Amino acid sequence: MSDASDDFNSLVFSDAAPLVDTSGRTILNEISGEINEYSDDDDDGGGGGNGDANEESSAGLPAAVREILDESVAARVGVIDSLVLMLADPSTVARQQATEALSGIAAAPENTAAVARAGAIAPLVRLLRDDDALVRTGAAKALVHIAADPANQTAVASAGAADRLVSLLRDADPSARRNAAAALVYVAIAPDNAAMVVGAGAVDPLVSLLRDADAAVRHMAAGALWNIAVHRAFKATVAAAGAVEPLVSLLGDADLVVRQHATGALSVIAADPANSQLPAVVDAVGLLAALLRETDATVRQNVARALAVIAVHPANQLRIARAGAVGPLASLLGDGDAQVRRRAAEALANVAHHPEGRALAAFAEAVGPLVGLLRDADTAVRHNAARALATLAVQPVHQERIARLGALEPLGVLLGDPAAAVREQAAAALWCLALHPANRAPIARSTATMDALLRGLHDDEAAVRQNAAAVFWYVALDADSAVAFARAGAVAPLVSLLGDADAAVREKAAGALGNIARPAEAAAVVASAGAVEPLVALLCDPSAAVRRIAVGALWHVALHRPNQAAAGRAAVQPLVALLQDGDAEVRRNAIGALAVLAAHPANCGLIARAGGTTRLAALLRDGDAEVRAFATAALQTVALQVPAARP
Repeated sequence: MSDASDDFNSLVFSDAAPLVDTSGRTILNEISGEINEYSDDDDDGGGGGNGDANEESSAGLPAAVREILDESVAARVGVIDSLVLMLADPSTVARQQATEALSGIAAAPENTAAVARAGAIAPLVRLLRDDDALVRTGAAKALVHIAADPANQTAVASAGAADRLVSLLRDADPSARRNAAAALVYVAIAPDNAAMVVGAGAVDPLVSLLRDADAAVRHMAAGALWNIAVHRAFKATVAAAGAVEPLVSLLGDADLVVRQHATGALSVIAADPANSQLPAVVDAVGLLAALLRETDATVRQNVARALAVIAVHPANQLRIARAGAVGPLASLLGDGDAQVRRRAAEALANVAHHPEGRALAAFAEAVGPLVGLLRDADTAVRHNAARALATLAVQPVHQERIARLGALEPLGVLLGDPAAAVREQAAAALWCLALHPANRAPIARSTATMDALLRGLHDDEAAVRQNAAAVFWYVALDADSAVAFARAGAVAPLVSLLGDADAAVREKAAGALGNIARPAEAAAVVASAGAVEPLVALLCDPSAAVRRIAVGALWHVALHRPNQAAAGRAAVQPLVALLQDGDAEVRRNAIGALAVLAAHPANCGLIARAGGTTRLAALLRDGDAEVRAFATAALQTVALQVPAARP
């Protein structure tokens, strides 16, 4: 194995959730409160939407409207119907009052369905182009609250709201711009609705609003772009509109919510591989690294997420590490917010893919916290922690440290994790740890780890079976461990895996059996478990890697004289055929196996009758120097046993 990371450590990331998820009103409180009356120094720190927002939004309403809000839902229905009719009133004042009242009523989550059923959406959308600024703003505000209910978002979009909201983004009144952008935050959540928003030309004006003098407008615009760019189809669109540069400038904004939304938008825009290489994104790495120390959990999570996706591109990994991000990311592994821990571990795993990056001393400090996260209650945290450790463990400098800090036991426990991705990365980490000679005996001596690895051989996921078999392969390089495996019952399941549908699993199982068969005691167990015939069958495997390892395993089995006669009868003919294999290593291993089998007199005749001596002689002119050397040695061995067999 030239590089363990090539086999199992592909970079992965899950796309970030939108600013408002589809489960309900999770947009920040200020959409309900600040839309009504926003001041530049009003910075409530964000957070999930709750009842406080509704109280804020109704505080400035006329007494009659507040009385309506105090009534039962049933009593309000007739009032709502009347207010909807007032939306078409020729009196500007009446329309102002109707939009204001409906906005206040719809701010209560239990009322939005009634407002929508009363037919308020279409007339409110029409009023987005009313001649009166207060009416336009009130209509947009009401639509914000209505669209906060996922059940209403498509209805709002289908009523033609996107075009009119986009027009309102250019309104001279900052309150109108603010409410229009806030409504688009909700409408853009669903992919089809986002397509309408983009088709209506929303992206360019939203990008312009990132530089608005009003902080609430800036953060609503960033939030809308965040939700648009969550959808893969529009990441490039948002980037092409020039959103990255102003979003980067907002990383230092005095308003916390602006920073939250700007980092969130950047994190989803950069998830497009092409966008992660934009100069503005690359240049932002230092600013993002500095924001990892932000006191706000949302900003920390978004920044960690942004660095994680930026680090998917190899060119950025070392840049992020050198920007000093590793230490702050490591400190976030102990964050009280699971989302922050998840993103920090994801970012570290991706950054660690660069050999120079993971060699930095700062990564050594991350090992202990990552080991601790293997026991985290959050599945994604466990997955990212195991993946980060697997990535780091590719490098010898980390292998012994990870094991010494107690990773072996929890990694073994994770082989029984309900999540397949967690099991895969745990097995991958154990595989890489097994590359270090000092870790092999501790793995073999641990009953709990051994039992977990045996379960891994039976896992439903091919990647888990492959990685578990690879652990046996490398740990068995230690002779005592090989014997321990044979005694613990590892041989039978490994023999079964020789027939696995997955080529990588077959390869690793063959490698494990070959190394277990090195000590004589273990070799007898391998032979008696019926390994020879399935190994011989793999000599015809379509995968050169499988053939290569299967031949090597037979070679090791045949090193022990009690196994030579039976192995020779089954293997000589296919081994002779492999002398003409297109893969030089397969040819070398086939020569080695035949040379070992030739130590038994009965096999020399089999080799000669199968045309082995002739083919060995032909290999003296092989283009591969090692093949020529192996062929020379094999012919000498055969000649010593059967003089007449000399070429």
